[in-house]
Amino acid sequence: MPDTDTCLRQLAALKNLGDQAALAALKAHRSDKSEAVRAQVNAAIKSLEEERITGPKPKVLIKIGIMKNGSGVKSKKIESELADSSRRKLSELPGVRVLAADGSGPSTDTSSGKPSAVPMVMVTGNVSELKASREGGSITYSASVEYVLHTMPEQAIAAKVSGRASATATEQESGDASALAELRRSVLQAAIASAVRRTPPALLAAARL
Repeated sequence: MPDTDTCLRQLAALKNLGDQAALAALKAHRSDKSEAVRAQVNAAIKSLEEERITGPKPKVLIKIGIMKNGSGVKSKKIESELADSSRRKLSELPGVRVLAADGSGPSTDTSSGKPSAVPMVMVTGNVSELKASREGGSITYSASVEYVLHTMPEQAIAAKVSGRASATATEQESGDASALAELRRSVLQAAIASAVRRTPPALLAAARL
């Protein structure tokens, strides 16, 4: 069972990112024995229910930085896959808006014309591992992806997260070049998804929320 401090941090993250999917879980903790937790729960519920009526607003803007292939596998496609998939997966996170590839985005509040108060975080990435190992008649692909989150505009490193995935081809697939290429791609995609799932707390830290 998480301690009170851990509960408070998790509740604050849910509130700050505007995760509507968390409402049911929050309501189930309205009667928590800790007064501090109950207060956080009620504040988070109120904030999320208000946002459901007014419409979601981004809590963090993400600028996609340099994406590298440090795996040793010589393929320019790996960097583009990392960039494209990272952009897509990060944009699916609650409370996040990923800026366009040219870095453009809502630097001002369109309703008032004033500078936007939404903090920006730059995310750079690296495929640190993408390899195949053979055991008997089967081949196993493994991939590791690392993200570095930078505060903006100073670009100081605020946090690092990583993700990993692996999958094994059947003996039949091991003799099919196209099947192996698809397996390698899917393993890389799974490693990216794994890293993105670990990103929200780091995003809050980098955005100083």
